[in-house]
Amino acid sequence: MDFTFIKQWISAGNIDIPALLLQNYRELGISDQEFIFILHVKYNLDRGEVFPDLKQIGQFMNEDLESIYQIVQHLIENNNLSIETIEIGEGRTTDKMSLDLLWEKLYMLSVQKETQNTENQSLNLQKDLYSMFEAEFGRPLSPIETQTLSMWLYED
Repeated sequence: MDFTFIKQWISAGNIDIPALLLQNYRELGISDQEFIFILHVKYNLDRGEVFPDLKQIGQFMNEDLESIYQIVQHLIENNNLSIETIEIGEGRTTDKMSLDLLWEKLYMLSVQKETQNTENQSLNLQKDLYSMFEAEFGRPLSPIETQTLSMWLYED
């Protein structure tokens, strides 16, 4: 049995895609093409390449270099990608692509969604509480009773 294909497959490596990014890239204003580009950049960064070869990524994506430059520009303008200059020793510098801004935006989106969920849960609990009192009394609550419940909820 020839294991050449399996060896090539294993040596090619894997890419970890954060599920949060996969589920929310559209909400961050990232197009499908930009998402695929980000995956290529992440793959290269994970392999230690600080500035991936844009021409090679273009070939993988079946895009010309001009389209790749436009994708990079759009990602930079929307704070999803940054290019930083880093020192590599002996006074030499090189450029490095970074997805840190994207990870920060993804974190902020996650926090925003969590806050919204908490607020929705609190609102639903409040509605349920009012409904329980109305069911127990067998009638709608009067304005004074509603105000009393609100005071209990917000002052305690």
